[in-house]
Amino acid sequence: MTQNNFEQKSPVTEGIHELLLRFFYTYIVVGGMPEAVSEYVKTKDMARVEIPQKGILDLYRSDISKSVSSRMSLKVRQIFDSIPSQLDDKSRRFRMNAIGKGRQFRELEESFFLACRSRDRTAML
Repeated sequence: MTQNNFEQKSPVTEGIHELLLRFFYTYIVVGGMPEAVSEYVKTKDMARVEIPQKGILDLYRSDISKSVSSRMSLKVRQIFDSIPSQLDDKSRRFRMNAIGKGRQFRELEESFFLACRSRDRTAML
């Protein structure tokens, strides 16, 4: 993209557009986790990028388990694990009420948000 296109808000050529889309799709898959980005920059191998991504998610799951009672740990992890599929849905929103209702659900919701707040310092969500 040329600076002129940007400043004038005019379309870029089809070739430039396709290149920018490839960069965007790569960004979507790699994400912004520094370790995953570093692995991609070194190897350009998406399969190798999954290793640090999964490791980071495992650390999040472990931290969630430490942040709530053992009774709630499994359920809070179920909420955490449901986030990607809910965001992939047509609405692209996470809805706690899609997981459950009632007294137990309210306790679960409170536990989940406590776990999230404990990870806020490292931008869990």
